[in-house]
Amino acid sequence: MRSLQTQQIGAPGTVHEEYQTLHEPFSYPLAEPRDSPDIPESSTTLTSSNENKGKNYKPPVAAEPAELKLNFQDAVGRKFVFPWRLCSTWKSMEGLIKSAFLEEYVYSPHVQEGLYDLVNQNGELIMPQRWETMVQPGWTITMSMRSNFDEQGVSIGDN
Repeated sequence: MRSLQTQQIGAPGTVHEEYQTLHEPFSYPLAEPRDSPDIPESSTTLTSSNENKGKNYKPPVAAEPAELKLNFQDAVGRKFVFPWRLCSTWKSMEGLIKSAFLEEYVYSPHVQEGLYDLVNQNGELIMPQRWETMVQPGWTITMSMRSNFDEQGVSIGDN
């Protein structure tokens, strides 16, 4: 029987904590219309000096770029979207794949041993040694089990 480890949600170093950090509320400064009667003309012009900025001045905040992602379909047909920063190296991608198969009992032992292939959207095989130089954010990666399995995941050559 497998023992389950529990972690407190939001504990330091957990995925939940990282998710919360990434999704904290973000506010954008609102621009005032230039023809507003309450704002003098001189306050809407940009200057390079700090004379009109005051001590509470905060520079405008640029919009955050959309997070880069990788689309992944596993050998069972499940679809995942991984943040690129969590799968940009082979070691991190391999860890995500293995963790996705922990509760999938047919393929799990074979996945844990690395008996699978990953292909890009053009059907080209991606070697683990070339992951960092070949794979790019936005791609769709598909997983397939090696050919010694039938459609139900039963090993053909282990009799």
